[in-house]
Amino acid sequence: MSKIEIKKLSINYGKNEIFNNLSLNIKENSYTAIIGPSSSGKTTLFNEIIKKNKKIKINGNLNYILTDPNKQIVAKTVEKQLKFFLEMEGYTKRQINTRTNNIVAYFELDDILDLDPYKLSEGEKQLVVLCSILVLDLDILIMDNGLCRMNYNLKQKVLDYFKKLKKKKITIVNFASDVGEIVGSDYTILLDKKIVFNEKTKDVIKNNKLFEENNLELPFMLDITNKLKYYGLVKNNVKNVDELVDELWK
Repeated sequence: MSKIEIKKLSINYGKNEIFNNLSLNIKENSYTAIIGPSSSGKTTLFNEIIKKNKKIKINGNLNYILTDPNKQIVAKTVEKQLKFFLEMEGYTKRQINTRTNNIVAYFELDDILDLDPYKLSEGEKQLVVLCSILVLDLDILIMDNGLCRMNYNLKQKVLDYFKKLKKKKITIVNFASDVGEIVGSDYTILLDKKIVFNEKTKDVIKNNKLFEENNLELPFMLDITNKLKYYGLVKNNVKNVDELVDELWK
């Protein structure tokens, strides 16, 4: 089943054509990374989805994350931000505390709970806004560069968390400028005013030629992994130096 169905979507800004009969299906319970260069139409497509363009069918409840976290901060402390949407949707006090405590523990947010979200770094703001959505019962989550201001380690922690969400049958669509955000995804789509390719990520990362043909660079750790696999030094893909060391010492 497709959670998002786009059929023959055409968008023009004046004489500038963005999409011409664009069609795309996002599969249920998948993490899809949509990458592409600047002005490729990623944000335009994201906006058309959240506006529910008549050419787009959404089969489920949609939550979204904007690029600018300041537009989604609604509370005066981090703790209140994390609880805000839960309270708005009528969760019980016990559910609110349990869900908030779990997300705080995973992302180690204890030290900033009493702080004003607006006074955090931009990466921390993005994380807090994302966490305030992740505590909900999600069906479909889409993001427009929602991780772009996070540092590498924090971003990897979020991507690891997305793996946990798959067990809950949540569909994630990540419009990303950072090719590294394909790590852990099921499908990778290259968008450049059209669908250049739409492939399983495990096949994409094996195909260096696909990246070279489209002026993309394979994420650094995946590139190293592929080279080490060639020499039989590692068997699995790695996301960071610690995992690489573990693989090499097996």
